[in-house]
Amino acid sequence: VEKFAGYGFNKSHAAAYALVAYQTAWLKAHHPAAFFAASLAFDIADTDKIRLLVDDMRRNGVTLLPPDVNASGADFTVEDQGGTPVVRYALGALKGVGQAAMEALAAERARGGPFRSLDDWAARVDPRPLNRRQVEALAAAGAFDCLEPRRDRVHAAADMLLATAQAAARARETGQGGLFGDGGGSAMAVPLPPGEPWRLGEALAHEREAFGFFLSGHPVERHALVLAAHAVVTSRAVRERPAGRPGTRETVTMAGLVEKLFWRNRQKQGPETRYLGVDISDQGGVFNASCFEPDLFPVLRDAAESGEPLLVGVDLQWREGDSEPRLAIASAVPLASLAGDVRALVRIRLAPDSDPWQLFQQLRALPRDGRTQIEVELATPGGLAGVRLGRHFRCDAALVETLRISAAVAELAILPLQGALRLVA
Repeated sequence: VEKFAGYGFNKSHAAAYALVAYQTAWLKAHHPAAFFAASLAFDIADTDKIRLLVDDMRRNGVTLLPPDVNASGADFTVEDQGGTPVVRYALGALKGVGQAAMEALAAERARGGPFRSLDDWAARVDPRPLNRRQVEALAAAGAFDCLEPRRDRVHAAADMLLATAQAAARARETGQGGLFGDGGGSAMAVPLPPGEPWRLGEALAHEREAFGFFLSGHPVERHALVLAAHAVVTSRAVRERPAGRPGTRETVTMAGLVEKLFWRNRQKQGPETRYLGVDISDQGGVFNASCFEPDLFPVLRDAAESGEPLLVGVDLQWREGDSEPRLAIASAVPLASLAGDVRALVRIRLAPDSDPWQLFQQLRALPRDGRTQIEVELATPGGLAGVRLGRHFRCDAALVETLRISAAVAELAILPLQGALRLVA
């Protein structure tokens, strides 16, 4: 009450605000999924606030499920996942989609049951509140993944899906709906265009257009080899670090995109009166750091303009009363400049019934002047066998992406590579 009274409120208003603050804190502590679902619903039209709330959810260990045409509503909802409440992302929160159109979609799903396929979705959905950009946003966000895992194909077929939905709507109006799946008939097939699957960078770029931020991944993941070679830690790992004694320092390596730069004034007088404040995003969310090194200012500005991720050396410092360390950038270099000659382990598990020899031929053609080790696990009559192909390959992000989307690869892991022991006389 004293805190709110200090803001200029009278005693009764201060007491009311204090009660609301207490209830909010209690709800967040005891029913975090409900708290975040309600908060997200309140700010559903504000992308910046949604991003901050998503970061807060991750820090609090609350699971956020992606949008899904067979599970999401127009608004944020709470679901039960194995006895644990989780939050489901709202279809209406996607950029440019609109809640009215998604309410109609959810109403049709409630009426006729889950959509069985893209053809069934196109045959049943009301096309009047929909347009091509909305369908593309749903595809880019992964809302159709339950019906078709290839987002690129659904995205490219947006016009065809709408045309099919419009034809189905006309057929229903003329009493010929059975041709499009109503009344027990088979839905008209929607041809999906062929093409190469989106690489990670493309998928994330489309996802950012749909959400306004990165939800399922982050562009730094394209540089998994560099991250493993330099033992990069995420902002989440930094926040979860045990608090050090006030005045202690620690240096770590991090990576991320420069989202925002702003000037700050030094509290102490000196030759340099200003320094840079930096907002950087990574897989764990957005973290704030300071930069006191004038030589790094141009590097940070170039990264903010180009959108290329950086590898940054960060000094962590704990002060009295801080629950999290303060971050100061001591070095910065573009991640792309470090690709190629990195020390890492690429471990590949082949898909069942796949032919390993074509993949082996592809890997044999790689240059042998690097420091990357490649291992392959494949099925044999006696069980899984591990094959070490060598430890002097030169690999880059393009190869990792090619392997990740290969039909022959079931799982791809990038790990730090321990140095070989040598006996020296």
